[in-house]
This record gives sequence, C-alpha cells and structure tokens, in this order.
Amino acid sequence: MSETSEPTLFISHKHSDTEIAQVVADFIASKTTGKVNVHLSSSPKFQGPKFGKNINAQLREALWNTEVLILLYTTADQDWQYCMWECGMAEYPKSANTNIIVFQCG
Repeated sequence: MSETSEPTLFISHKHSDTEIAQVVADFIASKTTGKVNVHLSSSPKFQGPKFGKNINAQLREALWNTEVLILLYTTADQDWQYCMWECGMAEYPKSANTNIIVFQCG
C-alpha cells in the first residue's frame, strides 16, 4: 500500500491524451472525496514525479506501491512502449498487488 493509508490509483496515458486523463483523475478525486491518492504525472494537481530527480526511479516506486493502474488506451497508431513499461512495473512480483484496468477511449 502507499505511504499514506489511502489507496493509490495510477493513471497511465500518452501525454497527447492529457485532457482525457485529467477528466478521469478529477472524476475519481471528486467521487472518492480524497480517499484515493491519484498519481497523474501530467498534472501538478495530483501526485507525480518531482523535477530534478530520476523520473524512472520515481515512477517505479509509485508503480510498486499502487493498488490500481488505469491505462488510457486511445489509438493503435501510437507508441505505447512507455505505458507498457508502467504496466510491467506495476506487476513487479515484489510490489503491492495491482489491478490493471484498460479504458479504451476514442
């Protein structure tokens, strides 16, 4: 579980899909009344990596401690390697049990 007692939800997305990710993050934050920590790297409103530190190490730590990962999948013609890396890190055997949910958006 995350450093705090609240569960953590990680939103994996292409930066070109930031608007969709923001809508999902806002919805989760409002419906859970702050009882879920939302990790959204593209918005300073939510948890995310800090400048000046190794981004991959920060993301790895967040992914190893997340309970739910939402992958926002939009179009097949994009490069999804980094998002797939995030999904793989969330499934790391020594990490918290993570449920991965794919939202197919168009």
